[in-house]
Amino acid sequence: MSQNLKQVFDASGAVLGEQVWVGILLPMIILLCWIRNLDTLVPLAIVANLCLFFGLGVILYHVFYLFAEKEARIYSGCGVVAASIGGTALPAFFGNALYSYEGIGMILPLENKMKTPKNFTRVLLSAMLVITFIFVSIGTLGYLAFGSEIEDSITLNLPKDKHLHSVVFHTAKLYLSFAVFVTYALVFYVPLDFMEPPLFRRFKIDKTKDPKKAFLLQVIFRSAIVTVTAVLAIAIPEIHLFISLIGAFASSVLAIIVPPILQIMLFYNVPEPRWQKMLWIAKSVFIVCVGVLGFITGTYTSLQNIVMFLRGEKQSPTPCY
Repeated sequence: MSQNLKQVFDASGAVLGEQVWVGILLPMIILLCWIRNLDTLVPLAIVANLCLFFGLGVILYHVFYLFAEKEARIYSGCGVVAASIGGTALPAFFGNALYSYEGIGMILPLENKMKTPKNFTRVLLSAMLVITFIFVSIGTLGYLAFGSEIEDSITLNLPKDKHLHSVVFHTAKLYLSFAVFVTYALVFYVPLDFMEPPLFRRFKIDKTKDPKKAFLLQVIFRSAIVTVTAVLAIAIPEIHLFISLIGAFASSVLAIIVPPILQIMLFYNVPEPRWQKMLWIAKSVFIVCVGVLGFITGTYTSLQNIVMFLRGEKQSPTPCY
């Protein structure tokens, strides 16, 4: 958000640093995260999705415009993909991809909030298909258009000048920033749904008997969590470093390693043909091995890149042919 807002307002002459923008956004994000009812965020989420699709439309327009003007180095994208097979790019990609798809912590809370939970499987499948299409299309076209010059957020590759046609691009950046702003609160809701009950027990507060104290504790706790994320954003502004680390360290465990292990523990004693049991056990073990490999290599690579960034060492750019 801060990088996109900086580009927009820099073009208008209001030049502020990214850290300043994080500080400006922090109080607004804190207030948004004070909302305790998920239903209250639904209208905002709908507007955020509309803003997101508008922004994606503008991005696709710019990419195809470059193709039409023959300015995009189409061959560059192929070189990036080929070069990423070796070195440290593949473990980093593993973490980024898992982070993008990781939503296992939201599945049960969202299903529980639905009026008709039996339709959740169909909704989830439809959402995954749409998300996969968006990820693949935007990722592929972005690399084909910008090659190794692509930014952590593709919106940063949109024109930054003050010409009239750039108003559309700046509007897209504002819309996408608003979408991320609202999404922060939605993602924030899920972990707090698990973290707050132990907190109430720790301070011996009953929400039904003493709602004022409960609300005050929630406000303090939520504000502290948001502030910590803001401090991390200021300390390490390179978002791709955190995305890769979280994806490799946390998402691989939640999405790939733990589910097959739980399946083996729960269904191992269920009577079924031996060959059938051995087949799904072998499949589960294979998935766990892939997850552990990605966990180790991805976490190591991400931590190495973060250490290099903190030391001020310049990371090797991704080769592009």
